[in-house]
Amino acid sequence: MLTVGATDRDDSTAYFSSRGPTIVSHTLKPEIAAPGVAISTAAAGGRGVYAYQSMSGTSMAAPHVAGAAAVLKQRHPEWTARQIKAALVSSAESSVPGDVREVGGGRLDVRAAVDQTVLGQAAVQGGTFHWPQDTSDRTTVPVPYTNTSGRSVTLTLAVEKVTGNDGTPVRSSLARLGKRTVTVPAGATVEVPLHLDPAAHLERARLVDAGTGTPDELKAAGVQGRIALVRFPDTSTSASTVARNAKAAGAVAVLAYRTSPARWYPTGGFTGAGFPVLAVDSAEGAALLAELAADEVTLSWKATAKSPYLYSLVFPETGAIRDDKVYRVRDGQLGRTESTYGSMGVATDFIDNPAAYRPNGSGVFFGAVEPVAAPGTRTEYYTPGDTRWEQVLSSGFPFGEFMRGTAHAYTAGEKRTERWYDGVVAPTAPRDAAGMPVLVAERQGNLIGFADALWGDSTHDAQAGSFGDIGNVRLSRDGELLGESAWPFGVFEVPSANGAYTLEQNVMKIGSEVWARSTSVNSVWKFTSKLDESVYSQGIPILFPRYTLPEDGLKTLAATDDQKIGLTATGHAGYTPAALTSARLSYSYDGGTTWTEAQVSQQDGAWTATVNHAGAAGRPVTLKTELTDSHGNSVTQTVVRAYDVR
Repeated sequence: MLTVGATDRDDSTAYFSSRGPTIVSHTLKPEIAAPGVAISTAAAGGRGVYAYQSMSGTSMAAPHVAGAAAVLKQRHPEWTARQIKAALVSSAESSVPGDVREVGGGRLDVRAAVDQTVLGQAAVQGGTFHWPQDTSDRTTVPVPYTNTSGRSVTLTLAVEKVTGNDGTPVRSSLARLGKRTVTVPAGATVEVPLHLDPAAHLERARLVDAGTGTPDELKAAGVQGRIALVRFPDTSTSASTVARNAKAAGAVAVLAYRTSPARWYPTGGFTGAGFPVLAVDSAEGAALLAELAADEVTLSWKATAKSPYLYSLVFPETGAIRDDKVYRVRDGQLGRTESTYGSMGVATDFIDNPAAYRPNGSGVFFGAVEPVAAPGTRTEYYTPGDTRWEQVLSSGFPFGEFMRGTAHAYTAGEKRTERWYDGVVAPTAPRDAAGMPVLVAERQGNLIGFADALWGDSTHDAQAGSFGDIGNVRLSRDGELLGESAWPFGVFEVPSANGAYTLEQNVMKIGSEVWARSTSVNSVWKFTSKLDESVYSQGIPILFPRYTLPEDGLKTLAATDDQKIGLTATGHAGYTPAALTSARLSYSYDGGTTWTEAQVSQQDGAWTATVNHAGAAGRPVTLKTELTDSHGNSVTQTVVRAYDVR
């Protein structure tokens, strides 16, 4: 298969041309580009002046490449499809605008393809590396060169156009070839090692004095490709404006200082600075200014983008503090949590909202964005004692939910583990301050009310986001609709007599660029209810399906058979599910149009479904689960894109 991008008459990538890499597998696509904008083509059924029409699309670019492949096959009838693909990509014009994610090897050049004698591989997959990266991620992959001519060829090699996601050059040794030159004998293939170091973050750049970081000062300092040394006001820690100005001026980073000797930390506000801003103290700032006045200054640094650890410390004091205090801690005396952060299918930074609560009710919160890598792992240390530590995560603002952890006070040396966004994320019961489920559905007289948490993982529940979480709910009795709400919660008037009820809820996430799993969930609960005048509140028997997955951090499963999905049901404060008497699970690759029923087994009360995904790499999976407990209460839940197959 050869994937083709579209370019215009100026060789710029068309706006409609899809960019790579592919989702989940991160394979480089497209491999080549060809003209696909305003192409004059024969019109079906056209006559006279209507015989041709101008059309645009990758469907216009692909025929150019297909025609070139036909020319190559005629010239080299013995070549395989793989060789023809290699010749087309190896000979493409690589000087066109756009990086490899837009045009692959470059724009099609038919004449060069016909004359091409040395073939490379269309795309070399170096691997996928999740944050945080370290030296163990280093790897080497072979880059093959095949000489189809009758004499040896000497090649001069270089790694060029290494860029970040925003297209800016990466000035570090992420990739280097094992040889600068190589001689390929006639009719032979030679492999050159390509060394990859995802953990390479060593940077070097000139430092320039940019004053207070105004647009005019940045321009006058010539910060393009350089580090801007910026003086911040002693009364402010906000870096948002300076970061925005420096990025627009082409700087690679901001090195901030203040004249005050007080320690400080530059902040990017609730949405983050979106640009590297590092801080030094006033003494270092003055020393750098003095060095700049005497000569050029080049800085190099190595940093860990995603810290593998976090310390949250508190030192309560009573009475007046009259002298400087020095506090020393040892890891073994602190509480520790090994946290694993899953994602919703897109590698990103989630928003970490930590808080600390004292016994008198006072609390401490962060007012700025604190990111945490998702997926990722982190060792977190906490001061033990009577301070309760709480963590709340969000996939983003303002469309993200707020996944809540239970506040916890640690004992010295205590060790815990915690997993976030694991399993299939779906509706669940909210939890109280002690981590226990609260009331979700109840009957008071002739009213039935329902309100759950729209999202939850195996141990957390989420409050809905400001804009991104929407849904609706409806209640029927004996097949007759009693009421519906345009919100995913509601209160409905019901008859007093016994009846068979169906409660249906739809929830979905909109507007988020990092939420690619559980994009919508339909839950249908069936139960019976009648008025009991002897009690004020009657709990409604709601079952929430919970799933355990053999997943990775991007919520994908391997493309293999015999994979096990654990099925359980949780309830709420008004109902504890009885033992499950039946469980079914079906899965779909087309959003629910067609289904495959999984084999389900039970052992010692535990239900397990077996799914087969061999040959399904790259496909999204929708799940439909049907659970019934021994009291006859049931739930059928459909989760669109619960996970993907990798």
